[in-house]
Amino acid sequence: MVLVPGGGASLLLHGRRPGNADLPLRVATALAAGYAVAALVAFALALGGWLTRPAFLVALAAASATLWAAALRRRSGHHRRLPDGHRMELVAGGGLMVAISVILLLRFDPVANLGSAGRWRYWADALEMADARRIPAHSFQWGMTVEATHSKVILNAFSAALSLVAGRDVIPAYGALLWLSVLGWGLALWALAWELGLRRTAALLPLVSLAALHVPVVGWVLHERAASNQAVYQAEDVGRMVATAAAALGVHAIRTRARPEAVVAAGVLGVAAATHLIPTLVMVLLVTCFAVALSLLERRAAPALWGVAVGGGAALATGVVWVLSPGTLGFGAGGASGYRAFRGLDPTALFDRTARAFDYAEGRSFYVPLGDLVRDFGVQATGLEMQWVVVAALFVAACLGAVWLARRLDGDLRAVPLASVALAGLLFCAAALFSHRGSLYIPATFGQRRLFEYADLPVLLYLSCLVELALSWLPRAAARRAAIAAIAVAAAMTLPWLKAPDQMVRQGRAVARVISDVNTHVPCAQRLLVNRRTNGLFQTLTGRVSVTEGGAPYLRPALLDQVLRRISAAGRFLRAPVADVGYLDRMGIGYVALLPGEAASSADRLSDIGLATVVFQSSSVTILRVTTPPAEDPLPDGFHCVTKPVRV
Repeated sequence: MVLVPGGGASLLLHGRRPGNADLPLRVATALAAGYAVAALVAFALALGGWLTRPAFLVALAAASATLWAAALRRRSGHHRRLPDGHRMELVAGGGLMVAISVILLLRFDPVANLGSAGRWRYWADALEMADARRIPAHSFQWGMTVEATHSKVILNAFSAALSLVAGRDVIPAYGALLWLSVLGWGLALWALAWELGLRRTAALLPLVSLAALHVPVVGWVLHERAASNQAVYQAEDVGRMVATAAAALGVHAIRTRARPEAVVAAGVLGVAAATHLIPTLVMVLLVTCFAVALSLLERRAAPALWGVAVGGGAALATGVVWVLSPGTLGFGAGGASGYRAFRGLDPTALFDRTARAFDYAEGRSFYVPLGDLVRDFGVQATGLEMQWVVVAALFVAACLGAVWLARRLDGDLRAVPLASVALAGLLFCAAALFSHRGSLYIPATFGQRRLFEYADLPVLLYLSCLVELALSWLPRAAARRAAIAAIAVAAAMTLPWLKAPDQMVRQGRAVARVISDVNTHVPCAQRLLVNRRTNGLFQTLTGRVSVTEGGAPYLRPALLDQVLRRISAAGRFLRAPVADVGYLDRMGIGYVALLPGEAASSADRLSDIGLATVVFQSSSVTILRVTTPPAEDPLPDGFHCVTKPVRV
């Protein structure tokens, strides 16, 4: 689905002569363009209501054949050979990517995804699209019909096509998507660093980004969150892969003034934004910072104009995709406009399981104090706890050092340290702006929670420039050996820990037992009341409706209020069912599934008043049948009843 159309697109774009683009960019382009072609084919079919397995395979085969035919007919004309001569570094980087791909296959257990509650909405949305054969305008969540969101419509279309081709089983599908997206992101980072001019240290960027860095002797563990981030599949993984590869292509276009590459980079960034917006925003900022820095150094407006063109083209492509899609984007206001307090509490924080007063930000200039923001930025960027004054001083020193580095480095690499400090500054300023304008938890902390995840990228690029400068002072042969040695040391400090954490695998197996019990003991087309909130777990793995399951409506004020009321009503009923004996009938619930915690007491309360009877009980789950179950309703799109245990 990805490599065949992507290989043709990469060959068509870069030509058959090696001087047009180096190996990292060609491979990264193949993955990103392949995803874009497959996703856009599925999206176009879904717009017309024709998304079926035969139609998708025929359309994708036609697109792939067209790309390959055009690529093979094309003659490589004028090209500009970029100065590199770093074949050993390319070999080392390629070998490293092969090693990462093997490690991902051997050491990553897709069952670990079951241990994470927030992964399943993506696949549920994809199944709904596949069943409807079109982009649905509505979705059945939280026991009711709601307007569907399409901010990730391209990812939904790609996943829907994948479910049609490879089957609906989400666990192997997530395993394949995790392998593709993590390896693809590593390749894209390698290409990005290479195109920025980091020849000897290009392979270091994916190494220290994909896995935690374990420093011996002192016992430091830097970038520790990578262990869990890369262990389970998330939509952002695919968005990162595509956006980073497109950024590498955009940098290449800016450096070489290549119009086709600029157009493709803008289009692929648009696809990335409709896959996951956050990494795309970061990469557009990086490309723009690089272009502006290059313009300042060259004292010419052309690079900056090329950067603006790529970013503007990406915004246009994203807008076209979103406008064509039915439903809602699901983005709301950043302040309190439209939101109502839920029992005096901030509804966005409450849904995130945090109790915070609705008027928490009253009288504050910033929801999160600036000092705390600076300190947290330092932690996310370096992995080290520092006082905010130290972080600020380091940033000022980095700015001064960037000017010094720009005078010492050669070629377009001079722009990288300037772009790095500019990107770091923009990420922090964006977080401060959200904190200043937002009065509720989720929108006000957006920059701190989401943008700061990329705070280490400018730091790693900056440090790579320092290493490149140091290596440039050595004789050529010695510099090459030192670079290879650095890659080997970094690999030894990261790759052994590139695996799914054992705890997440154990949690996943425990959840698999719960799902298997539900599949075995709950009839199809019966609605469930579960004492845990989920976002798509039961829909994707059991094909049954849970009235406490659905997407997170953080930025949809009216829906958020409805959902909180439904969650609260379910909790009140389980704690005191005698106070609302009509709840089960009103919600159309036929079975109750109680997970460990207060399962025993809740089951006893339901049984004592004759509302439900225990039909199955284990250490993992207690299942009760409602005494007078409602008539079975047809399952909505996206729900296919599963009666077999989960295979792990």
